[in-house]
Amino acid sequence: MSKTLDRPLFNPPRSGHFWKFDRSDQSRQQRLYDIRFTLLGAVMALIVFGIDTFTPIESAIAVLYVVALLVSSDALSRAGILAAASICFSLCLLSYALTHGLNGDLSTMLRLLVSLSAITITAALLLKNDAARRELIESHAETARGEYRYRSIFEDSRVAIWEQDYSRLRAYLRSLAQDGVVDIGHHAATTEGFVATCAGMVETVAVNDAAVELLHAASASELLGPLSKFIPDGDIRFLDVVHTLFNGGRYVKAQGSIQAVDGSTKSVLTVLKFPDDEAALRRVVVGLVDITEREQTHAALLAAQMELARAARISTVGVVSASIAHELHQPLAALTVNAETCLRWLETDPPDLAAAHRAVERMVSDAERASGIVKSTRTLLAKRPASAETVDAVALIHQTAGLLEHELRRNRATLRIESVGNVVHVGIARHELQQVVINLVTNAMQAMNDAGSSNRVITILISRSDAGKAWIEVSDTGPGIDESHLNKLFDAFFTTKADGMGMGLAISRSALEARGGRLIATNNQATSGASFLIELPLAGGAERASTKAAEQFEL
Repeated sequence: MSKTLDRPLFNPPRSGHFWKFDRSDQSRQQRLYDIRFTLLGAVMALIVFGIDTFTPIESAIAVLYVVALLVSSDALSRAGILAAASICFSLCLLSYALTHGLNGDLSTMLRLLVSLSAITITAALLLKNDAARRELIESHAETARGEYRYRSIFEDSRVAIWEQDYSRLRAYLRSLAQDGVVDIGHHAATTEGFVATCAGMVETVAVNDAAVELLHAASASELLGPLSKFIPDGDIRFLDVVHTLFNGGRYVKAQGSIQAVDGSTKSVLTVLKFPDDEAALRRVVVGLVDITEREQTHAALLAAQMELARAARISTVGVVSASIAHELHQPLAALTVNAETCLRWLETDPPDLAAAHRAVERMVSDAERASGIVKSTRTLLAKRPASAETVDAVALIHQTAGLLEHELRRNRATLRIESVGNVVHVGIARHELQQVVINLVTNAMQAMNDAGSSNRVITILISRSDAGKAWIEVSDTGPGIDESHLNKLFDAFFTTKADGMGMGLAISRSALEARGGRLIATNNQATSGASFLIELPLAGGAERASTKAAEQFEL
């Protein structure tokens, strides 16, 4: 159905001079019909004039001019009616003058007045009737134009539109309410086939071409009839429409499924508005928007998100595994070295029990450190914060130096520990700080060894900042850090070593940040080597005085 809104469906009458209708708008037969009735009225007026003037009948014959007006009024406009009434009025007066002159008695004068009044009243009524008729015709024309516009929108819209009759469903739901049903959702859940029954009471009375295309129908007639044949089995989302109608709502915007003629299922967005007038429930306009592709895209996106989450979990497992491997490598390697050292001291003749005892003590420390790493990892995976403790930073670093004794000697490096001013305790798990320091010292030894540095000195300076933070600075006399690496030095898996895993610095910074601290990497201008600053908050004011001391280990 193809129309334009400029095409008139119904035209109201247009007056043309004395004629009620414009002569150009009428057919030849209609024009002849109007002319006949106009001439008939004129002939009747002349006959009444002749009888009233030339016969001795003493009665109000002139009243019959009313009949002439009534006969011709159907073809005359308002101006034509006034002209015809004026002619009849004039003929009546002329007949009186010719018959009685100025000597008429009272009875003839009264008959004249009656005739003139009848003509006047009839003309007035005809004019009023013409106005009412024109108003009715204009109203009908406006209704017809509105219907045309509606049909044009209905048919030409690319949105699938249905006209459906909800009157039976409304009556059924009203009967349920009268029977005491209050919760329609509960009633639907406890009544088998309720949704299908309700859908069967909705009749589709008209559809547009877009609806035919949406449901793969050959013609609109295939879509007419009960709505239930288009609701997939088990789909209860039509209940949203039922719920709205039951509770007196007006607007429905629901997502659901609809079954096409060829058996395929479409995802659609349904929009409708129930009218206030229940009589209008016989023609409820329902809009359907095909969102099948959108739903398929959404499903694909969810699948991609799930796959991404799966990949992220796998990556996380990889990171955790790499972290554990990196962190456990050092204490296990130290444990092996100390065990071999202990065996050598025991195999000497005579056995050096004191040296073997020290090696065993280092083995115990290494085992405890490995155990602490496992516990920390377990706490991290359980998302529980590891318990912090008040740690004497100076004492812990001195203890850590003892664990690094063998590695320092093997790499021909010197470790200096210095503390300045009033140093307080820090709040952190002991093994966490110890592992960070070991990572930094080990990295420094490897960097100086790889660069072939002749003067291999590592300095740990423990101090307190003006902002009330504990500072532990680890610096070396190695080649320093490439400027291009500073921004990614703490990224996971970033490494400059051939056999490195790139996890040590990332783990160290994460551990410190979890305690409210920081790890900052810079190049030391004084030594031309690298410098790492550990910043940690003080532990609850557990401050102790510490005098400046320096201890040098010639290892």
